[in-house]
Amino acid sequence: MNTPVIKQLSENKEFFYAAALILLIPAAFILNTALLIRGLNDTFDTELTSKANLATSVIGSTLKDSLADTKILGKSVAEVTNSSKEIEGLTILNFKDGQPNVLASGEGGEALSTESVLLTKLAWATGQPYTTRLKVLNYEGKTSRVWQVSLPITGVRNSNKNAKSQGEETEVLGIVNLKVSGEKTDVLISKLERDAVIFTVVTLVIVILLLLNHFRFFGYARLFQKLKEVDEMKDNFISLASHELRTPVTALRGYASLLIEDLRRGDLQTALSDSVKIARNSDGINELVNDLLDVSRIEQKRLKLQIQNIDLTQSVSTVIQELKVQADQKGLTLNYVRPTSPLVIAADAQKLKQILVNLIGNAIKYTEKGEVFISHEVYGNQVKTLIKDSGIGIPAEEIPNLFEKFHRVQNEATSKIRGTGLGLWITKQLVEIMAGKILVESIQNTGTKIIISFPIKRG
Repeated sequence: MNTPVIKQLSENKEFFYAAALILLIPAAFILNTALLIRGLNDTFDTELTSKANLATSVIGSTLKDSLADTKILGKSVAEVTNSSKEIEGLTILNFKDGQPNVLASGEGGEALSTESVLLTKLAWATGQPYTTRLKVLNYEGKTSRVWQVSLPITGVRNSNKNAKSQGEETEVLGIVNLKVSGEKTDVLISKLERDAVIFTVVTLVIVILLLLNHFRFFGYARLFQKLKEVDEMKDNFISLASHELRTPVTALRGYASLLIEDLRRGDLQTALSDSVKIARNSDGINELVNDLLDVSRIEQKRLKLQIQNIDLTQSVSTVIQELKVQADQKGLTLNYVRPTSPLVIAADAQKLKQILVNLIGNAIKYTEKGEVFISHEVYGNQVKTLIKDSGIGIPAEEIPNLFEKFHRVQNEATSKIRGTGLGLWITKQLVEIMAGKILVESIQNTGTKIIISFPIKRG
């Protein structure tokens, strides 16, 4: 049997499919845009870092021979700084007694900022170049990124040109601090981000509009499915009416004719017997009509219940008393193990009786010999009612379809037993409407056990 969640998904699969598309497709677009922007940022960061390192290496090589003359060095630094708008600052410095000593700079007071000095000390101490990314405010008050490269300028301790070949060690003569602006890149990335977001939003709107339009088609498909179900129900009803109504109606006409003849002859005893048969056949028609009315009320959600606290054991006892005649006619034993204390549940008294009449009545109807055993079990906040018979049982492959409308087990054992195929469907709907559950366990040619459970009222 399907759980309520699975049943809900099965009955509304088109809706959930469309809802999933509306959520997943925009999510995919947003994720793709986010990954694209992140990839662009990483690519530009890598390119700018490489560009800054290359520029610093070229500048360091060019200015190496001018370290001894600060005037020439200052002039060269000014020329380099003015040659490109992307160069935010260029400073040449060394350290004396652990303190930075600016040899030439185009940065003014920013040459010895905290960030610059820390990176410069690291490059001076290790003899290795270092690169970092800073965030600064431009003249418009906007935050932009700046890449600072601190590159050591090295030389040999001995001025002899062959000193290096003779094993002399090199030393750090100075540090080139170059700051390269990433403002143009930031502007470009911002434009790309903005264009990507606009494109994504426009695409999402188009996709959602298409999906909403397709939603209508899903609705049409759902309507078509409903029409097919209605058509099948119509066919089933016609088949049911032709089969179930023809027999009692024909019998009614026959017995009515016999009754008239009996009365004409004055044979009251035979007339009484025919009247009983007429009443029995009319009950069958009335049962079918009531079942169809119940199906209509349940499907249209027009079924009205009067929920109240009811003693389940009293309801079972009442139904057993009413059905005892049927059981006695077949030689069956109705065995009810009634608890000593009441089992109170919240239910509609009339509908609860209808459930019990259907289930206990079916147990009697499909049992030729033996007994029908009714008992209760209490588990936590649930009370279970077990209706077990020693009847013909149900084939395993038929159990999943047992609670479908108009479904009846068709075999030799059931061919002579009348039924509408609606009783169990109605019973299951009524049980679930009153917050209960129903379960079937059966072995063919051995018997069937029906279990219905309801929340129990305590205190």
